[in-house]
Amino acid sequence: MWFTDEVNVPDEIVDALIDERLVIFVGAGASVREPSGLPLFDTLVNRVADDLGFDPYLASTHHSPDAYLEEIERTLEESVPPPRRPMRERVVAQLTGTPSSPNDVHEAIVRLFPQANKVRIVTTNYDCHLETAAAEVFPVAPNIYRAPALPRGDDFEGIVHLHGCLGDKLTDLVLTSRDFGRAYLTEAWASRFLYDLFRKYATLFVGYSHDDVVMRYLAQGLQEGTVRHGFLANDVNASSWKAIDLNSIVYPAEDDHAALARCLEDWARWTRMGRLEH
Repeated sequence: MWFTDEVNVPDEIVDALIDERLVIFVGAGASVREPSGLPLFDTLVNRVADDLGFDPYLASTHHSPDAYLEEIERTLEESVPPPRRPMRERVVAQLTGTPSSPNDVHEAIVRLFPQANKVRIVTTNYDCHLETAAAEVFPVAPNIYRAPALPRGDDFEGIVHLHGCLGDKLTDLVLTSRDFGRAYLTEAWASRFLYDLFRKYATLFVGYSHDDVVMRYLAQGLQEGTVRHGFLANDVNASSWKAIDLNSIVYPAEDDHAALARCLEDWARWTRMGRLEH
């Protein structure tokens, strides 16, 4: 369905939202637009490394940004043992050091759901902008879940912070390769949640890139035969998404990805129209 003349949202995704079978995954790209102004994960790692006197993260010399954060944390632990956690403290400082508030993408995503008890959003972001936006939209806030205390993946309503949230314990933030390994492999609370979720619901990814480190972990839980799509800028190669059977909804990347925001806003208005308006 064309909500604008720029973006075509597949009917199966539109129908899944109407039938309350859609879960929206929100990634770091959703929090880049002003007035949020937060960095993508690679940029965040670079800034934290620079703050702590380490070389910037380089894909050519380090396996992945989460592995580099693991290296930094282990190095610092040798000289600054817990309870001080300088790497995690710098992550929080980078995300809270300048004013940041929800943008039009956060607000439009929340407005896609007609009522607070119909919201099904999973975010891998550390900011709380979706919660703030929801508080402005609904008279009663939706349920909020923060890792590692997650609900059942096949029976939940609300906003789920899959990798923790600012304001929680520093050790609850999923940042390093060790954290991801704990969340998805050893303790596996994230993978159990995702396994049940992907088995029951259709999914739509917003704010993720084809080479996003988080997508690498989420892809482990994607299952064949499920409905899953993701918004992807038209200047990005979608071949990596095809490899995990994730369908691309292409939008123009120009003008700070404003076309994505317009599509979500028009879609949200459409979902809230009465029968006479339709």
